[in-house]
Amino acid sequence: MNATPAASQWATQAQPPPTAFMSGFFGALNVGDEAVCLAVAEGLRAESPGSLAIVTRNPRVTREFTGLDANLVEGFYPTPAFWWNLRKYVTRLAHSERVVIGGGGILQDVHSWTTVVTHLLPGALGIAFGRPVVTVGLGVGPIQARWLRWLTGAVCRRMSLVQVRNPRSREELVACGVPAERIHLTSDVVPALDLKEHAHPRASELARVIGFGLRRWDGLNETGVVALWNEIAARGCRLKLLTYEPSGDRPFYEELLARCSPECRAQSEIHIPTKLHESIEALASVDALVAMRLHACVFAALVGAPFLALSYHHKVQQFVEELGLSHNLRSLEGVDSSWADEILDLPRRCTMATAEVAKNLDQIRDRASENMAAASRATASYSIADRWTGAALSVLILFIGALALVIRIPLALGRRAMRLLRPTNEVR
Repeated sequence: MNATPAASQWATQAQPPPTAFMSGFFGALNVGDEAVCLAVAEGLRAESPGSLAIVTRNPRVTREFTGLDANLVEGFYPTPAFWWNLRKYVTRLAHSERVVIGGGGILQDVHSWTTVVTHLLPGALGIAFGRPVVTVGLGVGPIQARWLRWLTGAVCRRMSLVQVRNPRSREELVACGVPAERIHLTSDVVPALDLKEHAHPRASELARVIGFGLRRWDGLNETGVVALWNEIAARGCRLKLLTYEPSGDRPFYEELLARCSPECRAQSEIHIPTKLHESIEALASVDALVAMRLHACVFAALVGAPFLALSYHHKVQQFVEELGLSHNLRSLEGVDSSWADEILDLPRRCTMATAEVAKNLDQIRDRASENMAAASRATASYSIADRWTGAALSVLILFIGALALVIRIPLALGRRAMRLLRPTNEVR
């Protein structure tokens, strides 16, 4: 596909043009999101071998954690690194064969408005340059700000292919003005990973090593978690506390352990992975798992580890129900020491190997892989009006980002100055 004249002005022939320009929540050392990155990259290369350009917050983290060999573009909108690398960002996108956005729950403004706009920008630019723009395994919502809902609808309804991972995401996009018939229901992309090498033989006896994949969340019965850990440790079992976002999970686990018995603390390990395969292997090594994190549940299903799922979000509930394991769902509020018997007995009553669950998992895997297969087949059929609209939306997004940066810098400097000027109390 020939580049547009505007793109040609920014062109560089130092590297071959990438087959796809990928945008997701990559490089933040979140195990689930790095697994998404690897699944999408491997899936795209399986369909269309070639180089990839991947936008990441931290190229070193993405490269070392996933092991991917790709053209990594640093900078997330609207950080200073984004503006510093804007030329490279636009060049790589303009010369890519297609733009791939997702997967994961990246179109939501729960934490910040920038989370939505970060991933709409490559969509708008791709439309402007006439490239096929597709989403894979996308999670959407909640999007609360009215202007973000308008912007989401304006970009997504012009995309070549919109694939979402669950019905609620489709409903959210429809509410943003995207026609329902243009939205395809697939699944999360991580089940497309081949994790057979991590699967361990499962002994049908009481569990001795119990894994936990928890996160700080309103509604989680922390007192019940402490009581459960103490009870498990009192029965001579070890606890492996799995971090999926180490910067937040580690201090959370440490706070809970500080409330536990000395015996429990001595028998507990906080696992902090440096590579994705270490995280998967740590989970695969436990006899039973209790998890809140979606991708902890996905990894457990893929390696055959028995688990209970704490349904903190509808995405977890949907995945477990699709597996046919709705009886393994538990509430955040109900955690207490009485769960110990059930957890220790999970390997003996494990239903992961039943024909029904295996069939359901195969279907989920097929839908996960179809995300990338469909993305590789997508073609661009934009009208001139669509491309001009894409260009206008791109300029609008860049203007908003520049304005936010201009406002943020003096505010940050002001806060720093106030801290420096604040008088300190003398130690007496």
